[in-house]
Amino acid sequence: VACGPLNQAVETWDSPEIFRPERFSKLPELRMSKPVGSPSGELYGYAPFGAGSRTCVGQRFALMEAVQILGSIAKNFTWSHDGGYVHEVADVTLGPKKGLRLDIKAR
Repeated sequence: VACGPLNQAVETWDSPEIFRPERFSKLPELRMSKPVGSPSGELYGYAPFGAGSRTCVGQRFALMEAVQILGSIAKNFTWSHDGGYVHEVADVTLGPKKGLRLDIKAR
C-alpha cells in the first residue's frame, strides 16, 4: 500500500496538502484494536504505516520510539487524577472507556 497517495487523496480529504489535526476531532468512539480510518468514514483512508501484508517494517520501532519520547517528556510533569471512577473497556488491552481526565502541572 502506497501511503503517500493514500494519505493525500482528494477523494478522501478536503485540502489534503494542508496540516489540519482538527479533522480527527469528531471521530466515532475509539476502540484500541480497530483502525481509526478517516473522518469521511473510509476505514483505510488514513494509514500512516500502510496496511495489510505490506505494512512498514519500521512501524513497531516508530511506535516504540514515540512511547520513549513521550515518557521522557512526561517525567517533567506531575500527573494527578481527581479520584473519580474510571469506566473500563476490555478490548485487546484494558483502557478507559470514555477517556481519562488528568491534571498536569510542570515540575
